[in-house]
Amino acid sequence: MEWVREYIIWTCLFVLTGCSTHYYLEGSALDSQGAYMEAAELYEKAAKGKLNLEAYEALVPIYTELNAHESALRSLDSLDSNIGLTNEQLFMKAEAHMALEQYDLAKEALEELDKSPEVISRLNSINTISSRQADSIYYTVRKIDIINVSNSAPDIASAALPHRVDDILYFVAESPRVFKNQRQGKDTYIDDYTGNRLMDLWKGTVVDTSGFGGPIELMSTPMLDVNTEFHDGIVAHHQGDTTGVLGKTYIKPDESFMETLSRPAGYSIFRPIQLFHTDLVIDSLGNKFWDTKDRLLFCDDDYMFAHPALSPDGKTLYFTSDMPGGYGGMDIWQSEKKRGIWKSPTNLGSVINTSSDEAFPTMRHNDTLYFSSNGHLGLGGLDIVYAIRSEGEDWQEVYDEFPSPINSSRDDFGLQLDPKGDGGIFASDRTGIDALYHFASYEPEITLKIETVHEADFSPWGEVDAVLEMLDSKFAEEFETDSSGKWTMVVERGETFMIQCPSSLGYSARPFDTPEDQTIKEITIVVPIPVVIPMGCMDAEALNYDPNAIVDDGSCQYYVPEYEPELVVEEVESEDESSEDEQEEIITIPDDIIGCTIPHACNYDPVATKNDGSCEYESCMTVTEDIEDLEEGDVVELKIHWDLDKYFVRESDKPEIEKFVTYLKSNPNLNVLLMSHCDIRATHKYNDRLSQNRANAIKRALIEEGVQENRLISYGASEMFPIITCETAASCSEEEHQINRRSVANILHTGENVVIHRVKKGETLYGLYNKYGVSYEQIKSWNALVGNSMRPGQDILIYLP
Repeated sequence: MEWVREYIIWTCLFVLTGCSTHYYLEGSALDSQGAYMEAAELYEKAAKGKLNLEAYEALVPIYTELNAHESALRSLDSLDSNIGLTNEQLFMKAEAHMALEQYDLAKEALEELDKSPEVISRLNSINTISSRQADSIYYTVRKIDIINVSNSAPDIASAALPHRVDDILYFVAESPRVFKNQRQGKDTYIDDYTGNRLMDLWKGTVVDTSGFGGPIELMSTPMLDVNTEFHDGIVAHHQGDTTGVLGKTYIKPDESFMETLSRPAGYSIFRPIQLFHTDLVIDSLGNKFWDTKDRLLFCDDDYMFAHPALSPDGKTLYFTSDMPGGYGGMDIWQSEKKRGIWKSPTNLGSVINTSSDEAFPTMRHNDTLYFSSNGHLGLGGLDIVYAIRSEGEDWQEVYDEFPSPINSSRDDFGLQLDPKGDGGIFASDRTGIDALYHFASYEPEITLKIETVHEADFSPWGEVDAVLEMLDSKFAEEFETDSSGKWTMVVERGETFMIQCPSSLGYSARPFDTPEDQTIKEITIVVPIPVVIPMGCMDAEALNYDPNAIVDDGSCQYYVPEYEPELVVEEVESEDESSEDEQEEIITIPDDIIGCTIPHACNYDPVATKNDGSCEYESCMTVTEDIEDLEEGDVVELKIHWDLDKYFVRESDKPEIEKFVTYLKSNPNLNVLLMSHCDIRATHKYNDRLSQNRANAIKRALIEEGVQENRLISYGASEMFPIITCETAASCSEEEHQINRRSVANILHTGENVVIHRVKKGETLYGLYNKYGVSYEQIKSWNALVGNSMRPGQDILIYLP
């Protein structure tokens, strides 16, 4: 029986080997005719047998052509693990990785190749990916959902090649393959790339594209007057034209029997896209339709002529072709119209065309040509680029930095700009299927207007202290509404905020969202404040007596002597050397020690008891480049450049932050007092808030870089502690004001405890003395206070004992 088992095994191996060869040969035949989808299926079957490596070699270019990048990589990996990859296959591997946004892997593959122009171009693209994606937040892309409103038309599987004429959008669309036709013996021509039916021409009315949120719906119908069983493209024309240029499949006249017999071995039927004249015809019922006429004279059925587009004046025809005389792949050509005839075309030259593919030309103005290319710098696949020229001159330069998300790592093509504005419609296979999209500029910020009102009658309630918070964020902006209850700020779109009013009893905050819809330029939020019974200290003898209080809340504070002189007993021996009992006791009060009493000043004297006005803040200041030798008590000048009225750390100043972060991480035991100063050219209240926000911004930037929050204290110093004293705003130069506008970091001494107290309405120096156990004079000295008054909202710096 052993011979029977061996016979079965050898028979199975023979059958499998034979099947593998059969599948491979059938796949090769279909491959040579451009039937890629069917060829790929047969090659995959062949890959399971003896001809697996040959099948994988054949599958790589097919999957690359079909944009099936994951499948291409699987075939390439199988080849690489067995026989290695050729240079051409390595380049295809890099292209597949780029299409999948695997830029590091693409770079590895490219660096194994010789530095040809194509390889250098791809490496340059990868090395500039970050800058190409930098503007992403300023653009938004919305998908266009095509709604078939025709009862008889088939479903739409994919769409591409948009062509806009005023509010009418023409496009081509594929329909799923209909197997019923085959069962009934009817011919069904399919796309060799997708397996769907060949493209037909459709049209729809463009709806408003200026909003945001969700896809755009395009109600569409097929153009039955143009469509055939083959590929039917768009009719290039302008509004009001009665003639146009149509791109569609060219069907050669039927061959005679003898011509058919004379075909060479391996002959495949080639049905190229060609350009045709079309006339707009009006029938007896008033219906308009396009009537297809002859081919343009220069078309050749051995090559492709596709994607027609007219210049704005209608005198120049741009199109795509692989005919001889180009630079490789598909090139863009132009033809001039003379006496109603399109003349012999000319290539647009090496500025536009590369050794790769350039296609899908469009124009909105005569000086700018938009097209798609995989030969210029891009994100992967075909990317939308544009070229410019001066009047009467050749094309001068190609701009290849159309920002993401307009361009993607896949094919993006067929741009049609809106008649006005900076938006447009284009096609992309970014999801694996060709579809239409609309892009528009996106303003990421919106004006937020706050109005505080009485809850009872919605009348304005002014001077309300509040905090604007962004949910799931550390962002918090303290503010006070004006006398009419209003406050305005620019905030991010698409975020959720809340307004807290901590001093308003009975108020409950509710979240609200800022809209992403670009048609909405501002949003007003009304904050209803409930009326509550005023509570406070009702004792007129108390320091914090509140004459408006109706209910005493037990908060009364009273004067307590702050300072008692120390008694020093000196024993003075009498001249007559009398006894101890006769010695005189003399009581003296020690004199104040004069000096600088402000701890964050450069010349701080810890022994001094009375400030003599000598404090200065410049001699101990160090820049971040010299921070290695810092000691406790030193001051670091942070060279942060603030925009007018702004308090966001610029990207260009991040290196300054990073230097200081490095120092703090290497000295984990040091704590820091962050101080931001303004000049005197604004109100005290304005400078209070601006300096507080800037100090907080620096603190947030340090925390985001990994510095522990409990090591950082932020203090808005307003216009206090100037390096240069300005009696008035006009008495100092711009340079001197700039010196006073500074942000610094004070390295605190070990054990030095600092708190920042935000002054509330009605608070007194006595209250701070009572709360923190420090003297009036110390508080005034530390904060450069004149007199005993403090401003509500002012930050008070306190060094705890």
